[in-house]
Amino acid sequence: MKKPYVRLCANGPAGFSWGWGCGLGQHKRAHPTPWIYMISAENRPIWPEESIEKKDATMKKRIFTGLAMGLLLVGSSGTAQALLTTIGTATYNGSDYNLIWEDDNNGNSLVWLDYTNNANTWQNQVNWAAGLDSALTINLDSGYSVTWDGPSWRLPSTVDGIYQYGNGYDGTTIAGYNITTSEMGYLYYTELGNQGDRNTNGSYNTVPAAPDYYLQNTGDFDNLIASWYWSGTEYAGYPIYAWFFDTYVGHQDIGWKDRLNHDGLAVRSGQVSAVPVPGALWLLGSGFLGLIGIRRSRRVRFTHHSDLLDIIDGA
Repeated sequence: MKKPYVRLCANGPAGFSWGWGCGLGQHKRAHPTPWIYMISAENRPIWPEESIEKKDATMKKRIFTGLAMGLLLVGSSGTAQALLTTIGTATYNGSDYNLIWEDDNNGNSLVWLDYTNNANTWQNQVNWAAGLDSALTINLDSGYSVTWDGPSWRLPSTVDGIYQYGNGYDGTTIAGYNITTSEMGYLYYTELGNQGDRNTNGSYNTVPAAPDYYLQNTGDFDNLIASWYWSGTEYAGYPIYAWFFDTYVGHQDIGWKDRLNHDGLAVRSGQVSAVPVPGALWLLGSGFLGLIGIRRSRRVRFTHHSDLLDIIDGA
């Protein structure tokens, strides 16, 4: 394929018509100052203005690509995160446990402590969770910050009401299966995508193998187990009971607070912010500087043939 080449035209007075050395046939052109032009592979002259526009277009494309990448990185490092995100650890009794951010649990932003406290009575589990404020050392990953909403760590909450089992499999009752109005139910079914022992139409699912049974997906959790977990919500209709969630089969119910021993899982309400990574800010800033540079470069008039050669080399 024929490659483009450069031709230099000599000085000439105003109205000078380029001759054989500066153009061919229909390519003759009058110009009062020295100019050069490039002959394209199709034997067509490409004038400096065309070269400038071509370089500008190429540069703009590269800069806008950089801007798009920068905005993508900034956006992805913001609060629009995955539904469950490990944002650091908490040191408890000499060991580190994941802090897992759930950005939307029925409209609430929660941080879970990935630690299962051994089975105990309801009141003892409530006291354990509340005492974590002074017992934990929070170690957030670089780029994350948390503004706590609640006064302390606590057990997960449940929507309380008059106990109605009824069709306790379609998710519309406050006791039964497929209930997502509680924080544990939403985590189990919606975030982690587990099944319950019953479908919403009432039929039974195939029971998975022990020991996890229906708790097949645990996401970022390493210490969420198939068990019974107390909720921090008492049953108002009969306060000797409190709500709990059974992760063996995905079942929510009430239990006697002082006579049953269930496990504890702590959670805290808080707003998590992600700081943009330095690379994203650099890409964004360099893109804006590049756009400023384009506007300034368009005011420059070429005075030497090396200027156009630079354009041709960079095109």
